[in-house]
Amino acid sequence: MKFYPRFPADYEFLSGKVLEEALHKVPAYRSWRGFDAGPTASINNRFSVLPAISKSDLRRQTWRSFVPSGMNIEKAIRNGIIEIVSTSGTTQEQVTNIWYQPWWNASEAESWHYNMHTKALPLGNHREAILTS
Repeated sequence: MKFYPRFPADYEFLSGKVLEEALHKVPAYRSWRGFDAGPTASINNRFSVLPAISKSDLRRQTWRSFVPSGMNIEKAIRNGIIEIVSTSGTTQEQVTNIWYQPWWNASEAESWHYNMHTKALPLGNHREAILTS
């Protein structure tokens, strides 16, 4: 049985807004404009043609290339809004990334609704970690 998640009514609009910002304000994604089908295409079509990012891309670009222009990255780091972290290096070498914990927490918690095993767990509203190998 195939499962199709339900998205909020404004999903396509908000996703398009984020994609436009990435393509026009984030240096690492500017080269992707040539792949983009444009704002009249469905958001799924737009995302499906974009390249995947590898660790070598992250090393070549550096984490600063993934910061939107105009954002005061030093202030965000000082205030603890974001942090700079290194990956575990389990595949290829380690890379440095920007980490925004609230986004990670929300993304993880939301994904649990789409997994039949985690959906059935009584997880409560506290932070959880589901580890797999």
